[in-house]
Amino acid sequence: MCRRTLFLFAILSLLGAEIPVRPSCAGAPATASAACNLGVVDNQSFLATGGSFTVSFYTYLDPGRCGCATGAVQLAAGHLRINFPIVCSQAVLVSIVAAKPKGTSCYAPDPGVVLCGPVAVSLVPPDPGFYQFDVPLPSACCIHGPAFLVVSFPTRGFPCGSDSVMPSVVVTSGCATCTSYFGDIGGPPFDTCLQDVRGNAVMWADGVCCSATPAMSMSWGQVKSIYR
Repeated sequence: MCRRTLFLFAILSLLGAEIPVRPSCAGAPATASAACNLGVVDNQSFLATGGSFTVSFYTYLDPGRCGCATGAVQLAAGHLRINFPIVCSQAVLVSIVAAKPKGTSCYAPDPGVVLCGPVAVSLVPPDPGFYQFDVPLPSACCIHGPAFLVVSFPTRGFPCGSDSVMPSVVVTSGCATCTSYFGDIGGPPFDTCLQDVRGNAVMWADGVCCSATPAMSMSWGQVKSIYR
């Protein structure tokens, strides 16, 4: 298990640009300078899902929790905690998608409506262990209603492609419904609490108040066309 703060770098690729990202040991505090943190922040959880690939994990974001006058929040970064059984390079895509009502008091992800990103990142820890990765989001990522932070694993990592050593997402010991979802990339998402995972993925976004001008949405087809 990681026992110290590490100032290491993963390489982020956003529309062809390479930008350093700073990962740190899991258990580090949420971003102190943020107006608020949205999602699942748990500094004590060291449980992990089974290894997974070609799947997406979703975490509910409610900007109303920030108390902004406009009701809108500009998301600065997405944060995730991952367990690496061995040192390897794992590609992930980080994005923000829209939310759609599911019943009277619940929201589900709408993967076809991408609000921000995706940001492509290669995560490489220095040693096996639990790590927190902080991924900057596009500067104009202002949401004015419920949304979801998405972390997708498009491919198996190298050399951690086998099931026994595959990186896994850290989850909480309990599970709150309508908060976390997962599913195959491009497929329908399912509530984590009603599936085999039985825990909320430790993923969140931080941000500051912004104007009511929302981020422009794109369909998944439009997003894919950018990267062709």
